[in-house]
Amino acid sequence: MVWVASAAGLALMLRRRRRQLPRVLRTPWPSLALVAVALAVAVVAYPVFDERRSTGGGSDADDAVLVVLDNLEAGVHDPYETDTYLGNPPASGPGSLVWFAPFASRATYPLGLVAAVVMLLGVLRACTGSWLQPSVVAGLLALSVPFWEGLAQGSDHLPFACSLGCAAALVGRARR
Repeated sequence: MVWVASAAGLALMLRRRRRQLPRVLRTPWPSLALVAVALAVAVVAYPVFDERRSTGGGSDADDAVLVVLDNLEAGVHDPYETDTYLGNPPASGPGSLVWFAPFASRATYPLGLVAAVVMLLGVLRACTGSWLQPSVVAGLLALSVPFWEGLAQGSDHLPFACSLGCAAALVGRARR
């Protein structure tokens, strides 16, 4: 349902003529605002949600990434041998592991999520030469409940989705 509402919001925004779009969408401010709020959520909310693991609650997606990275660093033969705190085998792919390698601790992990958003907005800006597209994407992300939920819970799907957005922008640029 949330995705339908987000798509409807995008359709309404794009129905307006380009000239009628608010001027602020042609500036970096929507992107900067999203990154600032995302950073605040990552620094404040993520530790609160992550602490739920001590009672067996929450999502173990971040734990799966961190367990495998810890095992790789320790030189464990099979880095996937250790289960997450919920008893699930890690299912993190190599892309998530490479992305989060610089953020391989519970303290820095949420910064990897914010870095993915920064990367997406930066690539959109570089590919289009305008702030309009990054601003529209920033607005859509800001209105998306799953985005904030994924950020607060440490979902490894967020960098994957941002990477897909970057790939689409780069392919679109190459076709021009």
